[in-house]
Amino acid sequence: MVGKVMRDGFSDGPLIGHSEILGWWADLLRRLPRTGGLLALVGEPGIGKSRLQRAFNEYAAATGSRVLHLRCRETDAASAYRPLIEALAPLSRPGGPLEGEVDQVYRSALTTLRRLWEGGESGEPETSPLTVAESAVRVLSLLAGERGLVVAVDDVQWADPETLVVLEHLARTIDLTPIALTVTARTDPVGAARIARMVDTPAARVTELGRLAPTEQKEMVVSQLGRDVPSDVIEFVSERAEGLPLAVEELLADLLRHGAAYRDHGVWVVRRERFVGVTATSIAAAVEARLAQLDADAQVVAVAVALRDDDSTWDDIAQITGQPADRVAAGLADLVTADVLISVGRGRFRYRHGLIADAVLSASNPSIAQRLARGAALDLEQRPGSGPDRAAQVARLWECAGDPDAAARAHIEAASGWLAQGAAETAILSARSALARSRTVELRATAADVLSEALTRTGRFADALALQPDVLADGDVLSSGEVPTYGASLPAPRRALAYCRFARCAMEIGQPDRAARDLDAAEALGVIPDEVHALRATLTFEAGDADGAAELVARAVALAEQAGNLRALGSALLIQARVLRSRDPADAIPGLERLVELAEHTMPVTYERAMLELGLVDRLTTNRADRLLEARRLAVERGSVHTRAVAETNLWPVLAESGDLAQAERMSVGGLELAERYGLRSAHPARTMFVMHEAVRGRYASASAQVEELRGDPFVGGAELYLEVFRGDAQRALAAITPAIPGLMRVPDARAAPARGLYALLMAVVRDDPEPARLIAQSGIGAWYNRGLIRLAEAVVAGAGGDRVAADAAAAQGFTDLDRFPIMAAAAAVIVAPRSIEQGWGDPETWLTTARERFADLGNETMRQRCGALLRAGGFPVRRRGRGDAEVPAHLRRFGITSREMDVLLLVAQHLTNAQIAEALTVSPRTVDTHVSRLIAKAQVSNRSELSALVD
Repeated sequence: MVGKVMRDGFSDGPLIGHSEILGWWADLLRRLPRTGGLLALVGEPGIGKSRLQRAFNEYAAATGSRVLHLRCRETDAASAYRPLIEALAPLSRPGGPLEGEVDQVYRSALTTLRRLWEGGESGEPETSPLTVAESAVRVLSLLAGERGLVVAVDDVQWADPETLVVLEHLARTIDLTPIALTVTARTDPVGAARIARMVDTPAARVTELGRLAPTEQKEMVVSQLGRDVPSDVIEFVSERAEGLPLAVEELLADLLRHGAAYRDHGVWVVRRERFVGVTATSIAAAVEARLAQLDADAQVVAVAVALRDDDSTWDDIAQITGQPADRVAAGLADLVTADVLISVGRGRFRYRHGLIADAVLSASNPSIAQRLARGAALDLEQRPGSGPDRAAQVARLWECAGDPDAAARAHIEAASGWLAQGAAETAILSARSALARSRTVELRATAADVLSEALTRTGRFADALALQPDVLADGDVLSSGEVPTYGASLPAPRRALAYCRFARCAMEIGQPDRAARDLDAAEALGVIPDEVHALRATLTFEAGDADGAAELVARAVALAEQAGNLRALGSALLIQARVLRSRDPADAIPGLERLVELAEHTMPVTYERAMLELGLVDRLTTNRADRLLEARRLAVERGSVHTRAVAETNLWPVLAESGDLAQAERMSVGGLELAERYGLRSAHPARTMFVMHEAVRGRYASASAQVEELRGDPFVGGAELYLEVFRGDAQRALAAITPAIPGLMRVPDARAAPARGLYALLMAVVRDDPEPARLIAQSGIGAWYNRGLIRLAEAVVAGAGGDRVAADAAAAQGFTDLDRFPIMAAAAAVIVAPRSIEQGWGDPETWLTTARERFADLGNETMRQRCGALLRAGGFPVRRRGRGDAEVPAHLRRFGITSREMDVLLLVAQHLTNAQIAEALTVSPRTVDTHVSRLIAKAQVSNRSELSALVD
């Protein structure tokens, strides 16, 4: 193995997908030596039978059981008892466990067995297999001792008849002996028949091993190379291994051996150009050995079958090879007999695994393979039909034929087809193959253009931008070391679109000047694409000019509609949504819903981005997760890294506020890892949000470490703000965020940041300054939680001025706005409560009690205690959490209902009045009134009856 991670005594790699059989085996070992059992592992070659058995043996040895290994070989048929002799003979040598005197009951049995490996004396009567079998069972029972014995038999389909009698006899008595017997067999008729004769006992279990599912195959790669294994490696292995554990292990080993993947200072480096030639070594060696035993006609037939991806008929092979039908038939029969091919019925044949076909091509005569491949490629190109699958098959044939340019053209066709179908990850693989094989600048430019588009769709903007010289290169042939110049390799319209694509990439990785130059170059070509106007609007918006961007985007929408260019219209509506969202998120909804309707069936990438934008609007208004989850699902399906990273970063607070803390944490970590791995611009907000996540959960050491990672960044104050707010230190929180506020006020996209609303509230509480709240409200709140925070700032100012009525009203409105954002509401309660208590306005008891419950649910003990201390300082009772900390069911967690609110809801469902609920929970009736009102608002119901129905 490349590497091995142990879990409960077992190796992860071979056991992935086999947890049930692992448990059965562990239970069998626990029963030894009281009773035994039989486990038969059946499956095709390479499925992992021997590796699984070896893992079982290692576990058995670790638990103190003796392990005896019998290996049956393909050449054993004419060698009686060979596996038994090889396993037992060494044990009788000096120092072995069978040396010396043993009980009389075993002595005759040992004598019988010793005759096997010592050859016996001439003239001695021949010992019957049954006598040997009985002797073997006795000696094996002796070896079992007090801890039990494991007898592992490999490849029982090759066992000689005499050994088979011994194994069958052992199987029949297995429940009476202290022996755990494991046998492996192939799923061919011989193996199936032999297993059937051995497992007719209640103590036996047969497990047929299937190929790994894609998720299990990925898990196996991760178990071997670590969680940070590059996606390129996972993709390569998934494509080639076809679910065979042996193939996974050997491909990984060969990748490392070829230097196609390696660690450099702890970071994985992938060299895709070295993937060529990586194979499963043992499969290749076995195929080469078997082909060497066949005649030339059969070898030609083997190559012809390998050149076809689908099942091959006699007619197909005869057409490719030009051989007569009888010679093709004879060759196919020889290949099936040699276990190189399998018959799938109706006169069709195929290889059991794609790696066998690769091994056949590698082992064949190159001139024969090239001749047959060229004929097969020309034949396939002339057949009716099209599509990326067929283009990929044609590319493979041209590669075998030794024509790299023809292969590159077919790969480009396949990549373009995959892109049209939304399969960007597959398109990337095909486009990279095309780029690696292209020998002319024209082909390289076309391949790089398709590859850069696919990379852009998946959010790998830096990788796409690196292809700009290839896409826009000029000349006929690239000589060694030649630096291409910008020119006319692509037609002007395609070059203009390429410039637009690269401009977008430059913007996404924070290079606005380069983006502006690319847009200038696109316009200079005189065939200005409609996308230019939307991108100009984006640049203007990100420079801080929201009004100028609004004018430009209105023009972009009008021009795209006039031209009937849906793609350009999609780009324009997306930037329009960002402009509107920065002022009031609700204003962006109509345009986005229109875009969803336009793009759903015709523009999958635009549809995905529109769903993301709608999800972001939901996050800022209703705190719903459904559209963000849908955008993430689409991104995962299509490999859109950027969309997925943004969706996961924004999902964590929605999920955390609904009570799904485990999933929220996965989203927080996942969004940050993706953004950093691909160098996305979203890496900064992802790290800031991760700081907030850690601080919210009370993990201050982790949050502090993340803040230090951002030290020197002009917006580090945002991250430090969240650390101090959720540590309960208003003064330090204000000091942290103040330097970053001018930048946050300039950037329209930052209007939704909670930092702006928190800054306004902190300035009112710490410095009695109402101006920040007024300025932020004027410039656009960007999110409803900021509206709530500004209302609370107004309450503090009104309270300080002695206007308790205005303070009460503003505070009530503020916490109502924060109802769908319970984490932010809890933080605000801790900030506001001291002024509320001091000046006698608002409802600090309810705010702090609710916040205390929320922080307890989040596991933030520091903030829970802070709420308790503030309650005691205000003279309010600090009571235990209600009725044993009522668990909030999953269908209610999505509404953000807290444990304390669940206590109230359960009593509402029992038809108690608010006064009765207050008495039961030892709280004030006013607190219960607040809880019921919030429950009705959160659950979006109209009355107590509908609220009660939620519990039923």
